[in-house]
Amino acid sequence: TVKCRPASGAAGGAVRSADLEEVHHEDQGLAGLDRAARATGLVPGLGLGEAQSISPTLRAGVVDATEIIAAQAELGTLLRGFSPRVEPAESLPGLFWLDAQGLHRLYGNLRRWGDLLQRTLARAGYDTTLVVGFARHRLRALALSHSGLLVLTDPERERRLAAEVSLTCVELPPWLRRELGLL
Repeated sequence: TVKCRPASGAAGGAVRSADLEEVHHEDQGLAGLDRAARATGLVPGLGLGEAQSISPTLRAGVVDATEIIAAQAELGTLLRGFSPRVEPAESLPGLFWLDAQGLHRLYGNLRRWGDLLQRTLARAGYDTTLVVGFARHRLRALALSHSGLLVLTDPERERRLAAEVSLTCVELPPWLRRELGLL
């Protein structure tokens, strides 16, 4: 699982603030929150007004759909250089599923593969989180709550780490996050 977003100053439409990087879609609310934004209590899907009441220093910008499509295409091309099977997650721009089976034979191990992949994407202007593991739903949660490279070789460790992920880190509609938080 690879989560990508434009690095500071790179093309892609992210507006940089001193302490937050946010992307705002007019029709979907906030999206693309980084860990600093989540630490202030912001969650994906919030409207801009509600988000600014939680975090008065928030600066957000609208990202045009054509920019998102172009970045997805560029990322797909870069990622296909590291895996024969690359699938963008339809529900979350910037999240991709890669098939890493057998790649340890080419790269020595999956950590080396991940390091090289992250360096390549960084040179192209993207900050990435790469999580290598077993179950998509757990990898998604871990990718949204971590940064850097996380290689999991044990499904039980993956399960334990995913169970610790806060609901605020998972890209869910605000109403569903509130309901699940009551459980």
